[in-house]
Amino acid sequence: SVKPGPDLTPVIIESSNPDNLATIPFNLDTLPFTLYLNEPSECRYSLTDVEYDAMQKSFVCDEQEDVIDNNLFSCLAALNLTIGDNEFFVRCKDSSGNVNAESYLFWDKDKGHFNQGLAEHLGKHAFLSILKRGL
Repeated sequence: SVKPGPDLTPVIIESSNPDNLATIPFNLDTLPFTLYLNEPSECRYSLTDVEYDAMQKSFVCDEQEDVIDNNLFSCLAALNLTIGDNEFFVRCKDSSGNVNAESYLFWDKDKGHFNQGLAEHLGKHAFLSILKRGL
């Protein structure tokens, strides 16, 4: 839920569907993918790690909390999968203009297992597996 006062923190992706390490059907071409956020936001994604404003693909996000989903805000996208590994870099911006400084990385290994991590800039990308750090 949103607390009173100035909002100075970026959006937190609390969970996703499919969730971390979920098995997804082999030969799936399009994956319906939902993010669950701690506040109303706009989310975008790209196939490379770029700034939020450079991301060209968008999620469709609800502005109302969903009681069924633990009072979180959902964003939905249909991710196109290709043969081999698939990587999707995600950033969100809340209604106060706070943007994720780093991309969340969601990837599919050989169109079979879905994983998520946080892309960090250390001169190169390092992919960290995050099970429940807010994801």
